Amino acid sequence: MRPLPLLGWIAVAGLGVLPPLFRMAHTDESGFLYLAGQVLDGQRHGIDFLEINPPLAIWLSMPPVLIHRTTGWHSWVIWVVMVAGLIGACLWLTARWLKLVEPSSSRRVWLMLAAGFAGLLLPGQEFSEREHLAMALALPYLALAAARTGRLQLSPGTAGITGVLAGIGFSLKPHFLVTWLLVEAWLLLRLGRETFRRVELPLVIATGGVYLALVFLVAPDYPPMILDLAQHYQAYLRNPLGTVVLMAGPALLLIVGVALAARQVATQPDGLRDVLSLGFVGYLLAAILQLKGLSYHYLAAAGIGFLLLVRVWQTRPARLSWQPSGMTLRLGFALIILMPLLTLRDAVRELLRPGSVRTEFDPAYPALLTRVQGLAAGKPILVLSSNMNDGWPLTLDAGSRWASRYMHFWPLAAAYHDEILADPLGVVQPRSYVERTGFERRFSDQLLEDLERYRPRLLVVVRPDSGEVYGGHARRFDYLGYFGSDPRFRELLEGYQEVAPISIYRLFVRDSIAAGSPTAVPLSSRATVSRESPNRKGRGRSPVSRAFSDSSTRWRNSLTGRGGTGSTSALLSGLSRLIPRSTSARGNSLLL
Repeated sequence: MRPLPLLGWIAVAGLGVLPPLFRMAHTDESGFLYLAGQVLDGQRHGIDFLEINPPLAIWLSMPPVLIHRTTGWHSWVIWVVMVAGLIGACLWLTARWLKLVEPSSSRRVWLMLAAGFAGLLLPGQEFSEREHLAMALALPYLALAAARTGRLQLSPGTAGITGVLAGIGFSLKPHFLVTWLLVEAWLLLRLGRETFRRVELPLVIATGGVYLALVFLVAPDYPPMILDLAQHYQAYLRNPLGTVVLMAGPALLLIVGVALAARQVATQPDGLRDVLSLGFVGYLLAAILQLKGLSYHYLAAAGIGFLLLVRVWQTRPARLSWQPSGMTLRLGFALIILMPLLTLRDAVRELLRPGSVRTEFDPAYPALLTRVQGLAAGKPILVLSSNMNDGWPLTLDAGSRWASRYMHFWPLAAAYHDEILADPLGVVQPRSYVERTGFERRFSDQLLEDLERYRPRLLVVVRPDSGEVYGGHARRFDYLGYFGSDPRFRELLEGYQEVAPISIYRLFVRDSIAAGSPTAVPLSSRATVSRESPNRKGRGRSPVSRAFSDSSTRWRNSLTGRGGTGSTSALLSGLSRLIPRSTSARGNSLLL
């Protein structure tokens, strides 16, 4: 291998795997690791915990939990190693199929380096998200689909493994099936009836079918639960279709233009370029169909889109015109340089400052984690917040147990979705307990049942803030006021005392633990707290400076999925920047 690609692989492998090993588990996977342990202990998905995500993500997290229980190694570290190994296997399969697609060894070297970048380094803080896994598992399938158009004799065993891996990837979320349907429709047009004789096709279907059967056998309570909760969950962080399209970010929208322009200027057909275009569009549609605009939803599209840019560069005409199509391609080719540079910058910065990913957006986390470990290690805790980031990975890292069937209070944000978006911003004025009906009333009753069942040792309550938009506007709720309108809740909380707060977090411990603490204050005599965060933006600034900063922050939060909401006009104004820097604690600087 030539020196430059070799250096590239060293950077991709080292900076792609090392930072995740030294960071804490990201929010979603920490929840899946925790729930995997609960399932292994006999808890039921759909009864004991009401997790909207399909069971496959939890089941895949079981091996790290089992190894952790045997060896004591942290389950997140084991998970990162397993994912890195899986990605390595997928890249090896992809390389095998690319030999049949691209005869030029120099082109294959750069294509594989691009695939390695997409699979290992590009995810950044979203390493091992379901979109990341889906993208990696689909890479061999997409390369095989391109190879099929050559009507070559292919290894049925390797093709079968490719089909099983693709079936697992497409099963992680139902939205990912869009990519599979697009590629299969393209193969049907290219191959006709011959496409049905491909080994991988029935194995993709069989893998999905086996998984679906296992859901009904192993988690029979999940299907009725999802039918019951899906309509309510759709309201959580929901955005209009046009806004979600714009939330894809300038880079991905530019790649859409590149895919269209490449077809216009192409001088000869290229199966790999076509299948990468379909894969990119499929995963972009999958992100849009979720109607939330969270940054990691676009990750699979970004990875396949980067590969598409490299392939379009390799197959470009010798001379590009100065027509719109040629100009679009030139702008798109700039992303081949910018995307790795920005991602490398973030990876090096994180490697030099381990743990900075969490503390950059939540400086109080180390102190909060230490306090929770001291007060409730091995005991039940509950974080009152509609933002999952507030409770996870805190619960996993502290070694505590979660005291609710909901992993966070998304039903509250769903019930007041319209009020959250109302102008001007302010703390949401909720309905009293007696005024609540339907799902909102049921959620309130379920929370009380969980508190009585688990008797949490520690309650962590996020303080309300009238103008904070981070985390899907989670701080726009006065949680104690909301649940306190139920007299049963107030009576239960009389057994708690407040200890010294940590930043935006108020801490309440059961009397037996708080006794003797000089900072303990009975909950019934708690003082009114400020609705402004002491460490948030806006204090000590002029009105003009505050207005400019807040509007800029709201646009960035909307674009990266931090806030989960945002106006279309703010997004349009932000498109003047080609690749805005992400302010998301779990985002990636190049996309969104």
